Amino acid sequence: MTFCGYHGSTDAVDVFTGFIRPISPDVETTNWSPTPLYTHVDEVSPNDSDLIQSTTSTAIWPSFNTFDCELTLDTPSAEPAPGDRQLITLRTRLEIIEDTPGGTGNADFTYSLVQGTTVIAFSTHSESTVNNWQTVTYDLTEGEVNSITDYSDLRFRLSVNIGHNSGFPDVLAECSWVEVEFSQRP
Repeated sequence: MTFCGYHGSTDAVDVFTGFIRPISPDVETTNWSPTPLYTHVDEVSPNDSDLIQSTTSTAIWPSFNTFDCELTLDTPSAEPAPGDRQLITLRTRLEIIEDTPGGTGNADFTYSLVQGTTVIAFSTHSESTVNNWQTVTYDLTEGEVNSITDYSDLRFRLSVNIGHNSGFPDVLAECSWVEVEFSQRP
């Protein structure tokens, strides 16, 4: 469910406030399950028991396997404000897990806000602790906000380079939540 609203201010420019989350259809699901992916990461609040998971990585770090997925995002119910007034925050919840208990792994997650095939903004989160959910957040810059020309074509892209630290065990990446928040810059 998506909550969207419109917040009026005393200035000439109003700022859109609300949230958008993944919706149907998934854009890219190769090496991620269960499908459809969006139904497992679209909650209003994080639910770490409802998640998507990458294929198992068999690579030994610093070698790694790369797994990507891309999800369609809902469209804001009103046009966000341009420039220095509008804040857009990208949030996701990530972790790595052992395929079987007893080892460690490494992962570099890159999470992005994409319009069509153009990356609008991205951030990277590195993780080496297994079974440790992390909520990661990125605030778009004014330039990144202004580079969005079609709010109906926004997507969330997740790419992970993942490997384990020894010959055993293999590791997987997980994501349990995706959200884009629109608010007023402080």
